Amino acid sequence: MKAAYEGDVTRYGSDELVALIKANGKKDSLLHRAGATLKLWWDRSKERRQIKRDLRNFCITEAVWEDFGMTRAEAQDLARKHFWQV
Repeated sequence: MKAAYEGDVTRYGSDELVALIKANGKKDSLLHRAGATLKLWWDRSKERRQIKRDLRNFCITEAVWEDFGMTRAEAQDLARKHFWQV
């Protein structure tokens, strides 16, 4: 099976994409807003995956969750949300 695209492909991280968009457009541009939204979603997704991992760790006490600024129940509610949900 032949690849649909042949050639050099550069993979960028979310921070690099936002920097490229800022360098090539106005802050009010659709491309800038789309890049900022994608970065926000990426960051939320990472945070919620980490919370899911932390919830599986039974050594984390309520005091530790309070240090994070939430209760275990709030963490469970947040972990259930999709990345696009506030």
